[in-house]
Amino acid sequence: MFTGLVLGTAKVVALVKKKTTANLALTPNFKLGKVSLGDSLAINGCCLTVAKKNKGTLFFDVSTETLKRTSLGAKQKGDLVNLEKSLRLGDRLGGHLVLGHVDDVGKVSGIKKNKKFWEIEFVYSQKDARYLVSKGCITVDGVSLTVNLKKGLHQDSRFVVYVIPHTLKWTTFHALKKGDAVNLEYDIIAKYVEKKYGFKKPH
Repeated sequence: MFTGLVLGTAKVVALVKKKTTANLALTPNFKLGKVSLGDSLAINGCCLTVAKKNKGTLFFDVSTETLKRTSLGAKQKGDLVNLEKSLRLGDRLGGHLVLGHVDDVGKVSGIKKNKKFWEIEFVYSQKDARYLVSKGCITVDGVSLTVNLKKGLHQDSRFVVYVIPHTLKWTTFHALKKGDAVNLEYDIIAKYVEKKYGFKKPH
């Protein structure tokens, strides 16, 4: 379990793909603190298990399912990814409940920059529109953000987030550009509500 408050970034050292899995190696760009074998870390919003450590480099086994459902399979040596350690009981829930189970891959469809914040627009699958509400929560590449549905946007396929300088500094968002793929995880509460009550399109 995570909260979507990214601690910092890590650099991809290698991504070696095999028949049924892949091996991902990362080097954090900040002091991560104690990490043990078997610990869960969110890598661009994907919950992965530390399989090996060696001189500051962390190694992960990535399944073919994860490669298919996320943007991790397209990462190359030198790319940056967001990193968050899992929550402990008693930790502050500064963002929202994040499982690290990516639902879909969206794309950056527009970026407007100013001194106070960046306005970033994303396009996503229309079938998932039921999970987004204005001022609700969404996880983008592991970052907990607030959903904005602006007038004039196709509300069933696009949403906007406003990213402050602190978030830009400590995450990969400062390097985002139009067309980039991002991992999306929708609010787990919305998914549980749908499971219990079902979803019906308005007449």
